[in-house]
Amino acid sequence: RAECFSPFKIQSASHHPKSKMPRAIPSALPLQTNLVNQLRQFPQAFADKIRPYTLFLSYFQFLLSLTGLNENCPRADLAARFDTARRRYGDSLPSDLYLALLLCQLPATALEETVGYLHLTGTEQTTITQAAAVQDRVEELATPGLSPSRVYDILHGYQPAALMAASVCADTAVAEQVELYLNVLRHVKPALSGEDLKQMGIAEGRAIKKILVSLREARLDGTVNSKADEEALVNGLLEMK
Repeated sequence: RAECFSPFKIQSASHHPKSKMPRAIPSALPLQTNLVNQLRQFPQAFADKIRPYTLFLSYFQFLLSLTGLNENCPRADLAARFDTARRRYGDSLPSDLYLALLLCQLPATALEETVGYLHLTGTEQTTITQAAAVQDRVEELATPGLSPSRVYDILHGYQPAALMAASVCADTAVAEQVELYLNVLRHVKPALSGEDLKQMGIAEGRAIKKILVSLREARLDGTVNSKADEEALVNGLLEMK
């Protein structure tokens, strides 16, 4: 049975003399190790069917009220995000996704300082900062008529948990693009391999990589649908040289 989340069971930051307090967080704020450990237990609490929304969100709201950032992350929005994430992706969600949902919409300076102060793992830091980075590209993702290959280019390289968090926080149009990438586009690959291209007479090196990118884009955008289509595209590229 997972432990309930209570603001009265947090460890004083004074127990960590080497910790550097961020400017956005008052020096008296009793957070750090115990806070993060309880955040990490949050997904297990859901798995155990405890669902401690009220306690947990009150706990995090307590943190935000002391930082002065609570206006950026209202409790109702947090509850809605958690519900949306669980409906969309299931109950077995990684703790770094919840952390990203909690923190990724903080202002950039506050986000950087809070992440550094909480001594998060590399994976947790990456998920949170990448989720925030995706949100910086929502205007581009919302462009009408954006091609699937362009959506792929924008989102390729981000961790799935970061994209899930960004999708939950985004409006419908952007969320649809992120979900398209997560569910379909990131799995699209050309039928032809680098070895196939060498057998077609293409020299090993940058040319092969460039053609493979072109083949993937064509697959994503539906201009080729079979291995034969890809071979015809490659032959056409070779004839243009």
